[in-house]
Amino acid sequence: DGVAVDQGAARAASKQAAAQRRRDKRRAAYIAKLKERGEYDPKAKPDPERWLAKKLRSYNKRGKKQQQRWKDKFSGAQGVDATINAKEMAKLDIAARAKEKESAADPRAAVLAGKAVNGGGGGKKTRQQRKKR
Repeated sequence: DGVAVDQGAARAASKQAAAQRRRDKRRAAYIAKLKERGEYDPKAKPDPERWLAKKLRSYNKRGKKQQQRWKDKFSGAQGVDATINAKEMAKLDIAARAKEKESAADPRAAVLAGKAVNGGGGGKKTRQQRKKR
């Protein structure tokens, strides 16, 4: 049983050695090809960012001119009309709405703000409201 384990380990080691020899042979052929074309530099280090996604690499960033061009092209919120009126802005102002809700909960604050507490009324009736009698 111990002999079979030794043979298995020896076989695995010989396979690894053969794979390493093939790899070395291919590398030597590749380097010879690069030298032939004059592109081989033994001092050159491989790119340290080669393991990063391409969009995250430092040399994939836009140049200053392109950044400025894109900056000028899109500015501000996308899809919001610049001519939005004050009433619509008040709807979107969450802090103001929260404050208004707080003051509505306190009847004294509503009176101080000049608003009637229970609906008030007193406004001018429309033509249709007068006709309903």
